[in-house]
Amino acid sequence: MAITTEYLDGISFEIAKQKYYNANKVNAKMEEIKSAVAELIAENEMLRAELVEMGSTKERIAELMISTQAAADKMLAEAKAEAEQIIADAKSQAESIELERSFQTQAASLGLSQKQIEAIEKLNKQLDDFNVAQATQIFRLKQALMSLAIDK
Repeated sequence: MAITTEYLDGISFEIAKQKYYNANKVNAKMEEIKSAVAELIAENEMLRAELVEMGSTKERIAELMISTQAAADKMLAEAKAEAEQIIADAKSQAESIELERSFQTQAASLGLSQKQIEAIEKLNKQLDDFNVAQATQIFRLKQALMSLAIDK
């Protein structure tokens, strides 16, 4: 039973002997009101508990979103760094190919022997390998610095 203004307005007691109310009817109505109030109190307590639970759930969701955003930012930074390294490597390879073609053209015009050309190419390969090793070390240092920056 819900307590509404209409319900309360509808409560009336018969007057017994022209100046007294019927005690049994008053007691019965009071029991109905007590029962309705007890239901409202229980419902109120349940709603308050749900509200507290929703608040803590909201906080957990907010924390999860913050940590997810941080992880996404870190992944994005790592992906960008890796993409930059891939682009740099590709440019370096393109330059090497271009230099090799240019060298072969110049070597042919100078009349170098095949052994001389092979010796020069061997030295160029060693130089390229050395440059790749240095580039890899630089890339690793950049990643470490970015990780430190993100962690702070």
